[in-house]
Amino acid sequence: MTDLSPNKLLTLPKQEAEREFNALSTSSQAMLTLLTPWEKRQEIMLLSKKFPALVRSMPVEELFWTIKSTGPEDSLPLISAASFEQLQFILDLDWWDKDNLRLDRVSAWLIMLFEAGEDTVNSWLSTLRSKDPYLIPAIMRHFVDVQKRPDDMEIEEAKDVLNPFTIDNVYYIAFKNEKFVPMWERMTMKILEISDGFYRDCMETILTETRTECIEKAWRLRCGRLADFGIPDYFSALDIYAPVKPHDLRRAAPAAMLDGTEGSDMPAFVPTLYITDFPGLATALAELSDTPDIARIIREWTGVANKILMTDRIDLDDPDTMKKALSKAASLINLGIETTADEYPVTGPVKILSQYVLEDLVRAAIWRLSGIRQRVRNIARDTETRLLPPEYSEIFEALARPVPMRWDENLQEAVPFYSLEQVEDAEKTVDELEAWHRIMEKITPHWHRWRDVIAWENTNFLTWNEFTWQHGLATAVANFILDGSAVVVPVAESRLFELKNTFETGKWGTTSAQIAQEFSQLSNINPEMAKSILEKAVSPVMEEILPVKEPDALQGRFLSSLLVDTGIE
Repeated sequence: MTDLSPNKLLTLPKQEAEREFNALSTSSQAMLTLLTPWEKRQEIMLLSKKFPALVRSMPVEELFWTIKSTGPEDSLPLISAASFEQLQFILDLDWWDKDNLRLDRVSAWLIMLFEAGEDTVNSWLSTLRSKDPYLIPAIMRHFVDVQKRPDDMEIEEAKDVLNPFTIDNVYYIAFKNEKFVPMWERMTMKILEISDGFYRDCMETILTETRTECIEKAWRLRCGRLADFGIPDYFSALDIYAPVKPHDLRRAAPAAMLDGTEGSDMPAFVPTLYITDFPGLATALAELSDTPDIARIIREWTGVANKILMTDRIDLDDPDTMKKALSKAASLINLGIETTADEYPVTGPVKILSQYVLEDLVRAAIWRLSGIRQRVRNIARDTETRLLPPEYSEIFEALARPVPMRWDENLQEAVPFYSLEQVEDAEKTVDELEAWHRIMEKITPHWHRWRDVIAWENTNFLTWNEFTWQHGLATAVANFILDGSAVVVPVAESRLFELKNTFETGKWGTTSAQIAQEFSQLSNINPEMAKSILEKAVSPVMEEILPVKEPDALQGRFLSSLLVDTGIE
């Protein structure tokens, strides 16, 4: 392999790029292609004079994502050059949602196969006939109605009483969707052209098999084909998120006992390193790269990524979601390594990665996150997300997912946990949420009754569903300061300046300590935690009212931090 890189190749004039690329062997061209971003691969591959051989040398899953990133309509050269196994792999992934056919995808792909050329359709159908006798009938029955002419019925009579379309005077077809009539007329004629027996078998299967029987048989064959490439079906993949304690991890088979070798039996996807943020994992992989363990690790890593793809029902039309799934696999493996090392302090990342099954490392990460998940579910069971203070809403929704995620403020999206430090930070956040929950349990009226017992019409809140725990606690504190009772009732606008004066004088320090101590005792939480929550609730009130200099200027309708009776009918 030369020092030729994808970036360098893409910047060269076309003739020079072709000369440089074709100086490489097919295997070296494939290696360079795999180092290229998915969306740029076809551009590089088309430089090859051995284009069909290059396409067929690609791992099937890599070809799938190359086509998805390029756009199937713009990938006709790749589609026409693909082997049956590569093409059927793409269709098996794209045509099914769990055990249901996605008929819109099926129709789009069949049209594209014809656009790729008659040879592509002929080759695909000819091989499919022997590989899967149920897929075409399972598809066709959604688009056509078939009748068979009885032996004692004349052809002329059949034309009058049976379905209008026939190409053999035996099977008469009615098309269910006018939009697809040209495509299915062409497809039925193509099937007959390939083989009379193939056409007859398709028609008889439609007539004699129920829809459920036909789709179930096609689904099983599809799962078998994908399993050959390390892709599980949805139901088989669900166990990837079953928690396992580090003490129960399965040990990996010794490398000498594995009969797999690099080559055709390697998994569909070889994970090029999605590990830039995972130093422990990166270091361990680097140390194991020249050992017999690396083949097993790659194979198992692929299995983890594929199970996550299936279980999370990744949008296969969005390559970015694929990259996120790969990142999720790396994140959970890294967290599993740290979790296991935390349980076995004398065991480092290299030893863990070389000794334990990667799926179980993922499950160890799930076990570590299961405590967060249960605690968040307990809060969610009794609380609407809208009630939470705004700073917690996105964090809570990320943590409440089936597999807890962390909220990344910079990316403004939920991302996987990959370190124990992140998990511990999340646990502190859940501690705060539980403390909020306990405090609000002691505030009257209970938040479940706010909608019905508070007179909202004369307040600064237009509707009850804008009112959160933060507003409720701030209002209760204001009433405690003014009247000695921590209740959620509208604060009279005429008393807002009195409240402001309390905050401005030294009274607030003493009062806040008193309230925090009372909340701490009532709610059985740490006094410092109670004080922190109290300050978070009251700070927005201070920010709104302290700058106001005159009593008349402090109008409740302009406040949004606590509930105020504006006196406006």
